[in-house]
Amino acid sequence: MKKGFTLLELMIVVVIIGILASVAIPSYSRIVERSRGAEARQVLGYLRSRAIELHNEDPAGSVTEAELNIDQGGSFVEGEVPGTTQGCKTSHFFSYSVTASTASAITIRADRCTSGGKTPDSTAGKYISITVSYVTGGATWSTNTY
Repeated sequence: MKKGFTLLELMIVVVIIGILASVAIPSYSRIVERSRGAEARQVLGYLRSRAIELHNEDPAGSVTEAELNIDQGGSFVEGEVPGTTQGCKTSHFFSYSVTASTASAITIRADRCTSGGKTPDSTAGKYISITVSYVTGGATWSTNTY
């Protein structure tokens, strides 16, 4: 008597593996994409601290992207944060910009890069932003996907 698997048994194993993969791969992609947001939260936290320092030096003025070292189009230099006009660098999953700045508050936004092989799920329109109030010292986070 020969020992081995029948064709039916092999087909059942293949179907089970296919079902498990169809459930696991999307979950994995969502988890990886959420972890990409950690980069943005870390950099936004740094920019928040830097904005508060700059505001304390000149309380009457508004803080600019250049003062926060958000790169405006040149090559990436250590200590600069990739800006939206520069585009996405291969080492970053987000580009950063100041969307509003007054003498009393600043809003800094991290937009998800959608080019350069930023997978999985590098869909346009994903962002994380922080609004820092110089008056109250508080910060408000907002996001559309993270």
